[in-house]
Amino acid sequence: ADSLARIAAEQTAPERFDSAAKALNLKIEKLTAIEGQPLTGPEGPLAGVSAWAFGGSQPGETSSLFDTDQAYFLARVDTVSRSGVASFDEVKNQVRGELLRRKKIEAVRPRAQAFAQQAAKSSLETAAKAAGLTLEKTDAITRGSFAGSIGRLNAAVGAAFTLPVGTVSQPIATDEAVFVLRVDRRVEASRAEFDKVKDERRQAALNALRDQRVRAFYDALRKNADVEDNRADLAAAARRQVS
Repeated sequence: ADSLARIAAEQTAPERFDSAAKALNLKIEKLTAIEGQPLTGPEGPLAGVSAWAFGGSQPGETSSLFDTDQAYFLARVDTVSRSGVASFDEVKNQVRGELLRRKKIEAVRPRAQAFAQQAAKSSLETAAKAAGLTLEKTDAITRGSFAGSIGRLNAAVGAAFTLPVGTVSQPIATDEAVFVLRVDRRVEASRAEFDKVKDERRQAALNALRDQRVRAFYDALRKNADVEDNRADLAAAARRQVS
């Protein structure tokens, strides 16, 4: 983390960000932040990034080092789009890409339907082996957490909380793929268990907010403070007194 910060933190040259990723063998994730909304990456929330990005940062600028309980990370602003209705010329490539993506997903739906029917007759494992597919088993998830390659806050995650345990689902399309699921275990929500950790969760949320405010304060100081460094003169004066 220190090496990452030393190479690329608080830089205005965008290539320093890429150099740091290459030197430390780190993966760059390209995400879209929306003003007033928290940013979330593949591994979870990226606390403070959205507020920093819309706090006056310019394209090409790199943030100071962020940290959460899960990770250290830097952010760089690549482009900024103003709010409002975009013209067709501005979004036509995005529209074309979205239509192609939907077409690809619909193309695999019949295969997914056949697979789901076979899995319902036998088992998910048997059907996957016959089709040459590899099953992926997720860790336990909550409604708002990531579920491996399934993603987060989509129809497949929602289905996992309504599908009867042990039942193979019908094909479920998301923005990225078509999934056939089986829920192996479900633990129902417990008010008593929540009450045991409520104070701890509240404190964790407060700590995260405090860290974000302190980080914003220091960032503002770095950008706006007019500091005159007299340490060399003070050291010289101290040496003269000693001599």
